[in-house]
This record gives sequence, C-alpha cells and structure tokens, in this order.
Amino acid sequence: MKDIINCSKAEKLIPKYIKGETTDAETIRLLDHIDSCDSCREELTIQYFISEGLDNVEELNDYNLLKGFDSKIKTSRTDIKIRKNARDGFIACIVGIVVVLCMGALTVVL
Repeated sequence: MKDIINCSKAEKLIPKYIKGETTDAETIRLLDHIDSCDSCREELTIQYFISEGLDNVEELNDYNLLKGFDSKIKTSRTDIKIRKNARDGFIACIVGIVVVLCMGALTVVL
C-alpha cells in the first residue's frame, strides 16, 4: 500500500525536492502525489522553473526548462529503483552468507 500524502505535505516537500534534499521515501511520496494531483504538479513545475531559471539565467537561450524538469523526475525515479535494487541485493547476499555459515556450523556439530 502506498503512503499517500496530502497537498499540504507535498507543498512542503517541493523546495526540498528541488534542492535534492528529500529522502527516497519523501521523493516517492511526492512523485506519487503529483502523478494524481494536477495542482501540486503545477506548483512543483513553477518552483522548479523559477529555481532552474535563476540558476541558469545566463544560459536560458540553450536551456530547456521543461526537458530539465521531466529529466529530473525521471532521474529521481530511476535513482530510487537503483538504490532499492542495490539494498535488496545486499540483503540477499547477507542472508546467503548467514545460511552458508549456519550450514557449516551445523555440519561441524553433526
């Protein structure tokens, strides 16, 4: 079950997300929310455009804000999946080591 947030919480996460300061869990909740809330997606888009526009004011002729916005969201989702898969792989490796050690200890006992 998804951890759903309301608009108020989403709006508080937007500046943190733009700065890259959200946790994976916060990012997932925010992106899930904006998938179904046009108002918060618009707010995220506006704040992103303002932030990126100010950061790239000298290069605006060559910088596509909408493409950058879509890329940030796609990259966020991809990065979260990569980190989750890495954690899952690490956990599976640890479980495998524990099983092998337990089997070795059991063999010694028998």
